[in-house]
Amino acid sequence: MLQEISNNYDLEISCVVYTDGEVPSIHLDQEIINKSQQINAEIDVDLYVLPENTIENEQQRKKLVKFT
Repeated sequence: MLQEISNNYDLEISCVVYTDGEVPSIHLDQEIINKSQQINAEIDVDLYVLPENTIENEQQRKKLVKFT
């Protein structure tokens, strides 16, 4: 199905990483890379480093918990 869609549209896998001082780990295993290539999808990773111990940081963290 994705292969058919990729014939008519540009596909992108988007990842967002939020961190507050910890070193983030970003790993794309061979299966993800191969499947992305099969459907001609780009991979985009956005990294946001949040300031430590701020009200905004805590609010962002609460939002992230809702999505996981």
